[in-house]
Amino acid sequence: MTEAQMKSIELDPAVATSAGYPAQIELVALARTEGPAAPALDGVAHVPQPRTRAWWTRHGLFLIVFLLPVFVGTVYFGFVASDVYVSESKFILRTPGKMDGPLSSFGQGQVSARSDDDAYALIEFIKSRDAARTMERDHGMRDIMGRPEADVFSRYPAWWAKDNQENYFKAYRQHISVEMDGVTGIVTLVARAYRPNDAINMANSLLQISEIFVNGLSARSNRDAENFARSFLAQSQLELVNVEADLSAYRNTQSVLDPSIESEATLSQIGKMAGEITRMEAALGQQRSLAPNSPSVKPLTEQIRAYREQLSVLRKTVVGDPESAVSKMKDYELLTLKRDIAAKKIAFAAAQFEKTRQDAQNQRIYLQRVVEPGLPDVPALPYRILMVLGIAILSFAAFSIVKSMVSATMEHKL
Repeated sequence: MTEAQMKSIELDPAVATSAGYPAQIELVALARTEGPAAPALDGVAHVPQPRTRAWWTRHGLFLIVFLLPVFVGTVYFGFVASDVYVSESKFILRTPGKMDGPLSSFGQGQVSARSDDDAYALIEFIKSRDAARTMERDHGMRDIMGRPEADVFSRYPAWWAKDNQENYFKAYRQHISVEMDGVTGIVTLVARAYRPNDAINMANSLLQISEIFVNGLSARSNRDAENFARSFLAQSQLELVNVEADLSAYRNTQSVLDPSIESEATLSQIGKMAGEITRMEAALGQQRSLAPNSPSVKPLTEQIRAYREQLSVLRKTVVGDPESAVSKMKDYELLTLKRDIAAKKIAFAAAQFEKTRQDAQNQRIYLQRVVEPGLPDVPALPYRILMVLGIAILSFAAFSIVKSMVSATMEHKL
């Protein structure tokens, strides 16, 4: 069979069947697929060509996630971000305390001690809205934050936000920072501004309002204690005056200066009269035994009777009568007791008032500056190279994570 007949048979299955040859397999063109080359019937291998992807598909993720943030950060921190000057101050709060030991007699036993609780209260005050309003009202804080040297993203008020107290307070918190070292108790105050003079003025102003706040911490409690001691002293003095007035009125109405003294004189007289009666009764008994009919018996008897009547009258002036010295002494002793109590209360109130004044002096809190605010000559912020480097690291990490997620998603779909 000739070569031409063989080709006709291969190309036409009907011809091959009529000629008595089995039909050949029909060759159908398949779609191009990636993979190893498939051998062809003519002995020539066909190498499949890989599908080409668009440039944006291959590099868009890298551009958006990595290059774009790095470019924006470089432009902002390299050409837009304004210079920030920093003024730092350090101080510590101290309060006088009592010193124990043999040296306590020197300096009235006073020693300076740390006041950490008050330091924490002061830190919260500096960060508070009260301090922000004070800085705005008395120290021009709004002007400091709105200097033309500040960039459009840092200047207050920002062009995209409203000028209100809430936004002002947030901007104020960004310009100050304060923290305390728990070991040493030293408080570090940092003021940030766009001009060197503004930075040092902010630090000094914050220290001034801090001293005012610290002085007011114990002023109210000391003032309340002192007022209470003063009122207690005045009340005791008024009570003593009233008792003295009652005592004087009682002496005038009863016509007696001191019932106890008068009763002592009366008791002394009663004692002498009782002794005289006893002597006369002894003489009368002796006279009756020797000469019962003696003319001196009757006069002696009358004298003894008169003495007894006088003794009875004297005894009634002391006891047993509403006008007696004992009844007068009861009211008088009550008034004198009230007078003594009032006098003791005055002495106690005066001592307490003096002690309160001394305690108020000893409990004052002092803000002792350790480092004075300095005038910065070069800007300390922002850290331009470090910020760009940080953005690059974070962007590369984000790019790696997103790329891994995209690859995992594509493999899952295939």
